[in-house]
Amino acid sequence: MRAAFTFVLAVFTACASQPRGGAVDPTRLDWPIGVAVDPAGDLLYVVSSNFDAGRTGSTVLPIRLDTLEPLPGSAVEVGSFAGEVAVAAAGDGRGAMGYVAVRDGDQVEFFAVDRSGETPALRCGDEGGTPVPRCDPDHRVSPAGSPPDLVGLDRDPFALGLGESPDARSRWLYVGSILDGTLSILPLDAGLAPRPGTAVLLSPGLHSVVDGPVVAGRRRVYVSNRLSNAIHVVDVTQDGHDVAARVLDSLAVGQVSATGDYFRGLAMSRDRRTLVAALRSPASLVVLDLLPGGEVGLRGLVPLHGDPAGVAVAASGAGERVYVTDFSGDSVYCVDPSLLEVVDRIPVDAGPYGITISGTGRAFVTAFEDHRIVVVDVDETSPTWHQVVARIPSK
Repeated sequence: MRAAFTFVLAVFTACASQPRGGAVDPTRLDWPIGVAVDPAGDLLYVVSSNFDAGRTGSTVLPIRLDTLEPLPGSAVEVGSFAGEVAVAAAGDGRGAMGYVAVRDGDQVEFFAVDRSGETPALRCGDEGGTPVPRCDPDHRVSPAGSPPDLVGLDRDPFALGLGESPDARSRWLYVGSILDGTLSILPLDAGLAPRPGTAVLLSPGLHSVVDGPVVAGRRRVYVSNRLSNAIHVVDVTQDGHDVAARVLDSLAVGQVSATGDYFRGLAMSRDRRTLVAALRSPASLVVLDLLPGGEVGLRGLVPLHGDPAGVAVAASGAGERVYVTDFSGDSVYCVDPSLLEVVDRIPVDAGPYGITISGTGRAFVTAFEDHRIVVVDVDETSPTWHQVVARIPSK
């Protein structure tokens, strides 16, 4: 199944937009891949990808972090082969907007987190009156809007990330495509809905995107590539309502051999001075220093095993720790990026891919092949540090 997973991630589009199986089941997870914590810290959003096309679409399921139980009746359906998810908080702190990259249809779908009632609820319209609300056309956007020669070259979107303008007054949504290699920058309006922006052409295989520091008045953005030995570097700025992007030289890592399978997840340190990347050729965590003038230095590679995938950064008494999922090794590595050492290897369930970390010191890992979320304690002061403390749903 793991070889098939890699293959489908690259070329599934031949079957995109075709009719699929039965209605989605909001009570279960099917091939979960994307995962994110709400900025309010009380909810976890899990994307079931519909990898086997057994359902009519993918789902976004909100889970309460205090009880680790789904919010009743709050799941929404999005298009099939959904990938990464990101969540932006509203300025008034009373809600949020979530975004999902959907490869079937080449679009981003988005949902509002409504906190006006006793419990939060997800809202994205209801197309067709199905048992699980299906996000309607008003909650979908095609990534690339300009320049004209890039319109339509946004097929197979997977990479997804949130960013902000250099003066921090405006927010953006980044969308990167696997098939064409376009990076789209969509400004968010006052209601956090994405609107047409701009795009740049990088290289096919875009996987993850993170917002970096401000360099010479521009926001520096980094994008990993699974099909080539490259971390793309793009400068983004905004003048009024107009967003502009400029492609810089890519970063590469010296290799002993080439496998054709390269970078996966990216993460940024809290001070935006360190960039970490999961690499598969060779299997390792790449640690890069982002210097004040915009230069990048290679601190080193931390050897790992298997197929590194998702990456997340957690605070610790020693500074920060980096957690890396190993998809084929059914484990999560903990790495000290300062010492360039593996601190621990934590066994988890089958096919760990996505990972996010809450403010309470819990890592949430999508066990893709076991159809669940594995919860790992990453609080160094806890007696259950680096133990699996829960599963969603429980076994």
